[in-house]
Amino acid sequence: MFPGAVTRATSCQGSPPCPITAVDATYLNFGSLNVAGFDYQLTYRQQTGFGSFTPSIAVTQTYRYEATLTPASPVVNAVSAAQDTGNWAPRWKGTVALNWRLRNWSAYVAGRYVSRYQDYELTRIIGNFWFVDANIRYVLGEAIAPDSSYWRNLYVRLGGVNLFNRTPQFSNYDFGFVGYDPTQADIRGRFLYAQLGVHW
Repeated sequence: MFPGAVTRATSCQGSPPCPITAVDATYLNFGSLNVAGFDYQLTYRQQTGFGSFTPSIAVTQTYRYEATLTPASPVVNAVSAAQDTGNWAPRWKGTVALNWRLRNWSAYVAGRYVSRYQDYELTRIIGNFWFVDANIRYVLGEAIAPDSSYWRNLYVRLGGVNLFNRTPQFSNYDFGFVGYDPTQADIRGRFLYAQLGVHW
């Protein structure tokens, strides 16, 4: 397919082809990706006596993902069709969130969504799931050291990822060896954390 990468002897005993004398094994700039879609984002802030509330939504819609990565191969439509090459995308992916803030307190809750897609090298359809994350944060420094330019920014945060402990769907990713799709899900299940830090 790439004869210019192979050099043969200019003359040889017997009938051609002559023996190969060199092979250029450097990478070739071949293939193409044609990707198109829309990003939608909407944010609104409402100030109330109970603090400020900021709902938001951020969604990515991929309507074209065409890949040609192998010589002489047809174009692959990789919208909502998982590919071992990693070159694909769900048609819809997004986050719906709500942020709340009142003086030294703030909280955040978000739902992350992945739409349906065809599993790797199979006809099975997976996806169409939500993960819910949340955290609450308190600026401790404002209460214990309000006059310190450094310690007044001390904060503590408690939170969780995948609060409803949704387990990943089985996937044929890596020929089923992994057992789930790490590009779209997390094997840890519910993950709780506590964080103490200083913000500059």
